[in-house]
Amino acid sequence: MRIHPKTGEKYVGQAKSGQCLDRLEENHIKLQGGIKSRRGPLANKRHQMSEPRYRAEGGKIPMPY
Repeated sequence: MRIHPKTGEKYVGQAKSGQCLDRLEENHIKLQGGIKSRRGPLANKRHQMSEPRYRAEGGKIPMPY
C-alpha cells in the first residue's frame, strides 16, 4: 500500500516488475476493495492483471464487486 504524497489517496503498487509480483499486487488490490473506477477505495488507474490471466496464474481472490 502506498499513499500519493500530494492527494493522500491510497493505491497498491510494486517497486520492481515481475510476474509473481503482478499476482501479489493484484491480490492486494482485491483485498483492499478494488479501484475507484469500479467503486473501490484505491486510486489505481487499473487492475494489475486481467481476470483471466490472474486466474490462469493461480489467483484465487474474487473481485470485490
